Amino acid sequence: MAIWLTLLALSPAAWAAPLTLLHDQFAATYLSGGDDPDLEVYSANHLPESTAWYMSYPMARTSATSTVVFSPNTGMTLRDTGGGTTNVMGYFTNDRTEFVNLAVGESIELTFTFSAKNPVNLSSGFAMGFLNSNGTQVADGFYSLPAVTAKSFEGYVIFSNFVNVGNWNTTLNRRHADENDSLYATNAMDQNFTGDFHNDGLALSSDTIYAASLTITRTDVSENRIQFSLNGVTLDAIDNAPYTTFDSINFNFQTQASDGITINDIKVVYSQIPEPGTAGLGLAAVILGWMSRRRRALEI
Repeated sequence: MAIWLTLLALSPAAWAAPLTLLHDQFAATYLSGGDDPDLEVYSANHLPESTAWYMSYPMARTSATSTVVFSPNTGMTLRDTGGGTTNVMGYFTNDRTEFVNLAVGESIELTFTFSAKNPVNLSSGFAMGFLNSNGTQVADGFYSLPAVTAKSFEGYVIFSNFVNVGNWNTTLNRRHADENDSLYATNAMDQNFTGDFHNDGLALSSDTIYAASLTITRTDVSENRIQFSLNGVTLDAIDNAPYTTFDSINFNFQTQASDGITINDIKVVYSQIPEPGTAGLGLAAVILGWMSRRRRALEI
């Protein structure tokens, strides 16, 4: 009995070693540029503790006017300083030649805390994505710079309404590489899923902190399971034409949807499985050790 329990504990699935690719808590060490000590406007790339966040419309780089500000006390705040959309992109690999490629049995999970100030009823007021840049390095102002656009990005996107609880107010979408510069353009999306890929709106209370997660698991060669959760609203869908390569995350909100959103404790974790050779060596060592102990016991 003991040998089988040991073998189970050392099976490839159990050996999966979670790897933290990003855990951004907006420590002061990695923030700079503000004229207010608690509202900085630049974040440094120092993975996994911090990533550089790129703004679609940065506006002027001051604590009062920037569309995104960073605080070691509260995190990253997206806000309305005169535009209609605030969008921020971050990478969890060190350069645009590095990607996380999911093998069967592997998963990648994004978790974060989230709050909205004075949220209102607006369709698709909030969006977020787990994405593959296909090698594109965005820069600040990537919605206004033709040379650095979101055209090549693909992956999974969540749209949601902060308030309305009617069905289809939170949806899962596939974002495919498209000629449209806008990351969340509807003509770059499809919903070719099975399962629960739509649900109620988020029904958020103002200035309340919620925990959120988005997990992608490659369950088969031609299948992903995508799961999302925020304030009791969940999605759990299957994609049979799966995206399996990722390097970036994105957060977006329509500025008419609230007076701002704050995101903190952003964590990306990759759960991998061991190489078959490594798993085989481990199992062989366990079996040989068990056989040796059993032989000694018989000799006694």
